[in-house]
Amino acid sequence: MTTRIEILSLSGGPADRGEVRVAFYYPLPAALAGSADAARAPAGAALTPAELQALKDGTLIEVVKTLKLGGKTGPAALAVIEAAWAQHQPRAKARHEEKHRGGDLIGQAWDGATWSKPGRTP
Repeated sequence: MTTRIEILSLSGGPADRGEVRVAFYYPLPAALAGSADAARAPAGAALTPAELQALKDGTLIEVVKTLKLGGKTGPAALAVIEAAWAQHQPRAKARHEEKHRGGDLIGQAWDGATWSKPGRTP
């Protein structure tokens, strides 16, 4: 199983669920990875050790959102959450790519004729 959504909290009573706080997870190819952060901690507790490492490596995006449920419960509430995840996915990845564009340039060095980076060709 790969974690894509974790429900973090609900507001309101069982009969009138108003909002749900969720963590959305979006995997990225290594080429689009963001900044690595070995101390990064997820908002929830559902990630596997491999997913947690991907979050720390920058190949898994975590986005925490609060969604309105409009009183829906059970499968209807879950459908609202799944639809929000799918709708948000392209925007989250586009924002991430824009934020980290050019990050692969870090560490490259120029010797007056060519650019190089240890372990990587430009």
